[in-house]
Amino acid sequence: MLLVLAACSVPVAGGLDEGQANRVVVALDRAGLGAAKESDPASEGRFRVMVEQGEAPHAIAPKPTASVLLKHRGSTPPIDVHEVKRLVAGAAPGLAPEDVAVVMIPRPVTASADRTLSRLGPITATRSSVALLRLVTAGIVVVALALLLVVLVLWTRLRRLRAAALEEGPDLQQARRI
Repeated sequence: MLLVLAACSVPVAGGLDEGQANRVVVALDRAGLGAAKESDPASEGRFRVMVEQGEAPHAIAPKPTASVLLKHRGSTPPIDVHEVKRLVAGAAPGLAPEDVAVVMIPRPVTASADRTLSRLGPITATRSSVALLRLVTAGIVVVALALLLVVLVLWTRLRRLRAAALEEGPDLQQARRI
C-alpha cells in the first residue's frame, strides 16, 4: 500500500515534528483517508504527511459541521428543528442541513416573585427592587426639602439685611443693590 500511496500521492502537511505528523496520520485514518508519514525533503529532521491525490481535497478541507443549542420557554419549541438546520446551513458555505445538529431544551415558565412588577407612583419596577426605589425616592425628597430650607433661610437673611440697610443709610440706591 505504501508503494501505491507513494506513486500518486500529494503532501497535505509539511514541516511537522514526528508527534505532529503521527497525530495528523491518525486523524486522517479516522476520517477514512489513507495517509502516510515520510521525511520532509524541504526541512531536515521534519516530516510531511501524504495522501492519495484524489483524497487530497477531503484531507485539506474537512466536511463542515455545526451544532446549535436552543433554550425555549414552554414545552413546545417556537421553531421547527428542520427550519433551524436550513437556516444555519444557509449561513455557511458548503454546510448541508443534515450536518447541523440541533438540541432544544425546554425551560419551564415560572412566575417568580422577583419577576412580578409593582408600581410606585409613575414608576414600575420589580417587586424585589421596590424597597430600594422607595429608599432612593425618600432620599431625594429629603435632599429637596433641605435645599428648600436653605433657600428660605438665605431669603429671610437677605430681607433682614435689606431692611437694616434701608433704616441705617440715606443712600437708597445702594440698599436696593444688596
